This record gives sequence, structure tokens and C-alpha cells, in this order.
Amino acid sequence: MDKYAKIVKLVMWVLLAIGVGIVVWAAASGMPKTVADNGTTIDVILYWAYALVAVAVLAIVVLGLYTTAAQKGIKGILKLLAVLAAACVLIAGSYLLARSQTANGAPIVLANGTTPEVGPLTLTNTVLNLTYLLCGAAVASILFSAVYSNIRK
Repeated sequence: MDKYAKIVKLVMWVLLAIGVGIVVWAAASGMPKTVADNGTTIDVILYWAYALVAVAVLAIVVLGLYTTAAQKGIKGILKLLAVLAAACVLIAGSYLLARSQTANGAPIVLANGTTPEVGPLTLTNTVLNLTYLLCGAAVASILFSAVYSNIRK
């Protein structure tokens, strides 16, 4: 396990160094003043953030499967896969509820008069729907545990 921890620590340091390098490069090359300016530096930072999220999700799934298999066997793997499937269902449901237009079918117009692209707008609405759903579930869980612990006493 000590060798495993060293590899994880090395990967973390490499990812941190790359992230710092990208931020220093972006600061040195100059951030765009307006949206109309060339936003290459912002794009690179956002793509790096996307890559880090993808690596984190992949690491959670792979390492979760690995440790579950080592500790609990096939029953643990099946439980983990069920949780992963539930997460996929929540994300898919949030995506299906996401709108890229108003309720009457008209396109959404921003305060500056522009109309956003459908793809990023749908992705943003998906994340917002997922956030609302998970926050509501967290509040409901807290309330349920408070009520349940008072009833048990």
C-alpha cells in the first residue's frame, strides 16, 4: 500500500504542477478584457478544469471498484455499480429536464441581447437541475434524520 500511496502522491504533484503552469502562462499572456477579445487563455484553463474533473471521476470509479473488490468481493462491487447506475440515472434525468428555451418555445435572450448556444445552455441547466435535486435531497435527509432520532428517543 505504501507504493500505491507514493504513486498517487506523484500523480497529484504532476497535476498540480501542470495546473500552476497553465495559470502562470495565462497570467503572463494576458487575460481578455472583454468577451469579444480572444479568450484562448480562458479556454485552456476551462479545458484543463474539464480534464481534472474527468480524471477525478475516473479515479473515483476505478479506485472505488478496486478497493471494494479487495475488501468486500463481488457483493461490494455490485453495490458500487448500483450506486453508479443511480448516479447516471440522476444525471440523465437532470439532462432531460434541462431546457434551452423558454416555456412557450421562444429562445432565451440574455440581458445584453444575445442568444446563448443550445449546447452550453443545456449543460448549464443540467448542472443546475442536478444541484437543486441534490441540495433538496440533502435537506430532506437532514430533516428525516432529525425527526427519526427524536422519535427513537
